[in-house]
Amino acid sequence: RRRRGGAPSARPGLRSRSPRLGAVLLAVGLLHVGTIAGFTFLSLRIEALGGSPAQIALSSGLSAGIEIPAMFVMGGLAQRFGLRVIFTIGALLYALCLASWTVLDAPLAIVATRAITGLAYSGIVVAVVLTIATLLPAELQATGQSLLQTITFGFAAVVANVLGGLLYEGVGHVAVFGIGAVLAVGAAVVGWLVFPVGPRGRASPPTAHLDEPPAP
Repeated sequence: RRRRGGAPSARPGLRSRSPRLGAVLLAVGLLHVGTIAGFTFLSLRIEALGGSPAQIALSSGLSAGIEIPAMFVMGGLAQRFGLRVIFTIGALLYALCLASWTVLDAPLAIVATRAITGLAYSGIVVAVVLTIATLLPAELQATGQSLLQTITFGFAAVVANVLGGLLYEGVGHVAVFGIGAVLAVGAAVVGWLVFPVGPRGRASPPTAHLDEPPAP
């Protein structure tokens, strides 16, 4: 349809340009609800087990120390194995760590698992950013990335913290981490079905996004 004077009408929306985008955002949202809840209440769990403030800080520091260098490797792995594989493995690694937090009762053992979450985080970031770049044309990239940030650090964070707090206080850490693990597995399943097999063009690590704060 054309506007008056023969000018073309507005470009098709996100749904018509990329029917899979909604399912991709669903997978990302499920994963972040589970992981954000896990990260938020992990420090309370470490403290409850007798862990020190230094161990709580080390938990976050170890993950961040793994995330940044791993970013530069994940782009090449995505090119070799595909975005679907990278996202699915990252989500399953998160699920493994969340499930382990339901049973681990030694603070240092929990801290050690944060090296795995660092790897998972870097894979998820690379897979999701390159997926948006693959699914959407250039003129919709900014909109797609904005939607991604809204889902991950907006909607998912609110749901994770509100429901996570109610569960942690009312039921305990097993409910928070266990449900988080289930959500991560669900995200892996959805991601396997809807993420593209490989990136469009060269898959380089998204260095433009390295200024984002790492996962807690």
